[in-house]
Amino acid sequence: MTDKEKLKGIKDAVRTVILYPKKGVDPRRTNDGYPLEVVYDVFAYKRMVKSYRDALRNILRDYR
Repeated sequence: MTDKEKLKGIKDAVRTVILYPKKGVDPRRTNDGYPLEVVYDVFAYKRMVKSYRDALRNILRDYR
């Protein structure tokens, strides 16, 4: 894989993380584009942050 192909893959993957949850696909997306949490507490916040961190770690791992 060339450096240009890696950069394109990284950009596409980061855009996917930014746009999570996907519009029209994920029922847990609010009208303003945020993940819906029924009860927004410290646990829910940490869970959401962890999912974003995991996604970004996966991008870095996939494009070494």
